[in-house]
Amino acid sequence: MKTFKVTTLLLLSIVIAGCQSTGGIIGGLIPAPKFLDGEIENNIYTSKDKMFSVRIPHIQDSYEYKYMEVKEQYSDLGVYISFGPAAFDKSIYRIETGYRLTPESKQIDVESMLPQMVGSFVTQLENGYGTNLELQSKDKTIINGNNAWHWVWKQNIPAGKHISNRSTVFKHEAYVVELNNIVSLLWVQTPTEHNSSPDGKAITPLAFAQSLTENTQQGVQK
Repeated sequence: MKTFKVTTLLLLSIVIAGCQSTGGIIGGLIPAPKFLDGEIENNIYTSKDKMFSVRIPHIQDSYEYKYMEVKEQYSDLGVYISFGPAAFDKSIYRIETGYRLTPESKQIDVESMLPQMVGSFVTQLENGYGTNLELQSKDKTIINGNNAWHWVWKQNIPAGKHISNRSTVFKHEAYVVELNNIVSLLWVQTPTEHNSSPDGKAITPLAFAQSLTENTQQGVQK
C-alpha cells in the first residue's frame, strides 16, 4: 500500500456514481448476485486488503440484504464502498477510507482537512440532485476512544430525481473517524419517506460509524 499522503484525504471522494456495482435487482424483480472484491461474513464487510472492517446495514439472511446493492472502488487514493439501496430501504451507507502507514502521514492534522473532505461529498450530492444540502448540526465527538466529527444535513429532492411523481427530503448524516492507521468518512443518506421493510430498520448512522475497525496485523502493503 502506498504511503498515505495529504492528497489522499483531499481527494478521497471519487465520483460517487462512477463505481462498479454488484447485487441489487435485475428487471425490477430478481435479486442479482454479489461479486465482491472485499468479503462479507457475519454481517461484516472486510476490505480486500484486510485493512478495515465495517458492519453492513442489513443482516445477511434478511430480505433487504438479498436485494442490497454494493459498490466498491479501490485506488491509490483510497477505498470507496457503498451499501444500498436495498429492497424497501432506499438508504445508502457510504464509507471512504484513506490509509496512514508512515510516521509522517500520522502527523497530518485531520481536523484542518475536514472542509475539503466533507465538502467534496456535499458538492457531488448537490450537483447530482440539483439542490443544496442544508446543514442542521455539526459537532466533535469520540467514537470508541478515537477522535470523530459529526454532521447532519437535509436536502429537498425535486420530483423525478428520486421518486418519479413527487418530491421528497433526504437526511444526510456523516462521521469522520480518525483511527491509528486509517481515516474514514462514513455517510448515510436516508429518504424521510420510504416503504417500511419486513426486516425492520437498518442500523443507525452512529452504529455504522461505531462498527468501523482497523486491522493493523493483516493489512497488505504494495
